Amino acid sequence: GLILQSTLLPSPVAARAGGSSGGSGGSGGSGGGSSPTSSYVGGRSRDYYYDDAGCRHYYKSPMRRLFDSIVTLPFVFVSLGIMIWRKVRDWLTGRRKRALADTMPLDAETAARFENAFYQIETAWPSNDLSNVADLMTPHFQHQQQRILN
Repeated sequence: GLILQSTLLPSPVAARAGGSSGGSGGSGGSGGGSSPTSSYVGGRSRDYYYDDAGCRHYYKSPMRRLFDSIVTLPFVFVSLGIMIWRKVRDWLTGRRKRALADTMPLDAETAARFENAFYQIETAWPSNDLSNVADLMTPHFQHQQQRILN
């Protein structure tokens, strides 16, 4: 009963200048009101202390901290990678849907102009010179097509 009560219920800690007192089964410690305490939970010993505000803090060995970092950091990076990948995938899917929604049917006059431009470009293609049909293309598109021909 006494061990169970001391492990489940917080014990009051009274701080004093230059030392400490309080805590169940505790020995006096140094450092303004902290009291190292050891309790057995599930057959394992856990060392902890209470700070001046009454918050419990556990002591961790450097190897335990390293192990925690080795386990935690890859998990964080993998989680962030998955989240970013999903956001990019959703954005790309939405972009395709938006592009399809932005299309409209062509009227007969515009369709005839496109057909005429297509055949003029097709005629100029074998000569490897697109300067004759430069007025049918944007400068960027003409440069791209000329690089393909070269």
